[in-house]
This record gives sequence, C-alpha cells and structure tokens, in this order.
Amino acid sequence: SACDLLVAPSILEAFGQVALEAASCNTPAVAFKNTGAEEIVKHKKTGYLANFLDEKDFAKGIDWCLSDKNSLDKNIRTYVKNKFDIKISVKKYLELYKNLHDKRIYKT
Repeated sequence: SACDLLVAPSILEAFGQVALEAASCNTPAVAFKNTGAEEIVKHKKTGYLANFLDEKDFAKGIDWCLSDKNSLDKNIRTYVKNKFDIKISVKKYLELYKNLHDKRIYKT
C-alpha cells in the first residue's frame, strides 16, 4: 500500500492475484488485456489495460495512471471488495454447483 502504481507486465497469468492484492490496498494497476489481470483491472477506472504485447500502450498506461488528470476511481478497494468478497465468491460457487447438480442426468 506504500506504492502509487502496480506495473504488471505478465503475459501469461490465470487470474491476476497480484493485481487483486494491489487493488485491495487501493493501488491501481497497469496490465495487458487478454491476461488474468483483466478480471481485476477495470480499464481507466481501477487501472489501465494496455493492448496485448503493445509496449507503447503499456508505457502510455503508466503515464496515464500517474497523471493527476486521470479519472481513476478514488476507492479501488471498494470495487474489488464488491466483486471478489468471500461471501460473493461462495454464493457464485453454490449457484454453480446447484446448476451442475440440477443438469445432471441420473440413470437408474
């Protein structure tokens, strides 16, 4: 929580755990589209999503996030808490399991 920005140039990531941890500390992130961080970073709201493998766009995102004139949410933590809170995750898993169970075909 002591930094101004998370720079996450990873191109192969399943979820974006580091970006989630940064967001929970109210720290914006710059990452590439089409990676796991895209689950966490809301473009120009909680950070910047650069076009995949576009180094110039990635650098532009860093500059944009560090600019005083950007439109970043001032409470990024609230966004991720509302989307990834444990109660929400549990509810989604229960709905998934129930849906899978209901679609299961039983043979007697």
